Amino acid sequence: MESEKRDREHVLREAGRIFCLAGYDALYFNRLACDVRCAQATLYHDFRDRKTLLTEILRTYGYRHFHKATSVLLKPDVCTIKRRLMRFAVQALMILREEEFVLGIFRRTLSDLRSRGLTELLYAAGLRQVQEMLTDVIDTAMQRREIRFADPALLACQYFSLINNIIEINLLLNGNRHISLCLIRTLARDSLDLFLHGAQTVNSKKGSRGAIVLHDFFICSDRADPEAFLSSFSGNK
Repeated sequence: MESEKRDREHVLREAGRIFCLAGYDALYFNRLACDVRCAQATLYHDFRDRKTLLTEILRTYGYRHFHKATSVLLKPDVCTIKRRLMRFAVQALMILREEEFVLGIFRRTLSDLRSRGLTELLYAAGLRQVQEMLTDVIDTAMQRREIRFADPALLACQYFSLINNIIEINLLLNGNRHISLCLIRTLARDSLDLFLHGAQTVNSKKGSRGAIVLHDFFICSDRADPEAFLSSFSGNK
């Protein structure tokens, strides 16, 4: 069982490398079979076709931080919508600190899939689940009157688009430049403030910081520990 798991990880890693370097057109099973030294029949058995293979690449590498961000939304501790969405944004933006291999897959996804009309693969890779979870969280916040009543699916789409656009802009403009944890927190806070400016009720906007206060747990330093940084958003404050 462990051997099969390692073999699958090896195949996905090599397939991701091919996709990253040469794009979707180069992602053929005959080339991949030669590179990983296995029969094409094995690849077809495990992945069925190129779209299925690419979906697994995206799920495993390109969008794993969104999956982690979704798990953050599922944490059972009681907290405000602002704190919950801040956790989500921080975890999602952690992709900007990933290894170049993962960032390369993400960049190739931006350049290849949309122009080819293959965006359905992005949703199959997990984006649909992310948006559905965000919709549920926002709908619950509406019932608690933390934010104004509106279409929760539309608001979820707006917030997710903000986060995704921040990732895309930083990947395209900053290249391989190191992204600090301090900058990630700043980007997450700014996107959240922009979203809540339109989503919060009038009463929750009153006061210098509003009715919902986000405590500052972070010391701005590139040397800060990522695990400690993320755990600061997981407590029940």
